[in-house]
Formats: sequence, C-alpha cells, structure tokens
Amino acid sequence: TKLYFSSIHLAAAGHDTDGDEGSDEYELFTVEYCGTNCTQLGNGTWTACTGKNGTCRCFHENDKQVGLCLSTEYTDFSDYPPPDSDEIRAASPLP
Repeated sequence: TKLYFSSIHLAAAGHDTDGDEGSDEYELFTVEYCGTNCTQLGNGTWTACTGKNGTCRCFHENDKQVGLCLSTEYTDFSDYPPPDSDEIRAASPLP
C-alpha cells in the first residue's frame, strides 16, 4: 500500500508557558509533506528524502517499512523583539 498526498501543510501555534503562566512567549511548528514516501531497504537503511533544499526527513512508525518524507520547521517568536511603531510604519504599504 502506498500513500500519496497532493499537498499537506500543518501548522500549530500556541502559547508556550513553560510552567510559567505569565509567560508571553509564542512558538510556531510547521510540517509539510515533501511529495514523496520513503522505504526501508533490505539492509535496514531508508531511501533518501529529497526536495525542499535538503530539509525533508523520513518519518515512519516503528513496525512499518514505508514512511512519509516531511519537512519540519520550528520558530520561537520570543527570539524576536516586539515591533515598535516605527517598524510598523516602515512595513506599511505606501498610498
């Protein structure tokens, strides 16, 4: 059985409190299907996941010999300072 997906893009964003209810840090985790599957070879290695400039990796269940090639990205928005009014004005479209 082969699995084929035309396009999958998952994104999860949420409030990250790390146990601190007053925390204002936000994170974004995205997962995107790379358009191919990966297969376990007879020697135990897995076929390469190509695409997306080398960011695709094989994800599979423990007992399965077929997996999905997925690209994942994690962004921690607390690494960026909050925009000030000048930055917002500079990013606004001109009339």
